[in-house]
Amino acid sequence: MPVVTVIVALVLVAPAAPAQSRSLAIPKVDFVNFSYPWIELHGVPDQMRWLNPRERNKVTLVRGRQRRENDALITLDSVKYGDLARKGGLDAAVVLTYHSGGTANRQYVYI
Repeated sequence: MPVVTVIVALVLVAPAAPAQSRSLAIPKVDFVNFSYPWIELHGVPDQMRWLNPRERNKVTLVRGRQRRENDALITLDSVKYGDLARKGGLDAAVVLTYHSGGTANRQYVYI
């Protein structure tokens, strides 16, 4: 049975824009070809944690994927839209999966 660990990241898209104009811009973001904050983890994490949105390391997806060293793969699994912040605007929740090449896979959720 594969081990899945979820790591949550908070990413704000156009934070200076009013909620209404930000809501209109969110669906236009090309999350399939996008750079996300990223940290390299060694081993399998044993708990969920927040990722610093100011993290300098990035992973850049091209056509929804990036091949990593030693056959690891990062894929875009889903993008869902909704009023997650409950402020009357539209937000995006993006799920990336780090496929280790073995049974320990990690999921990263960006909001």
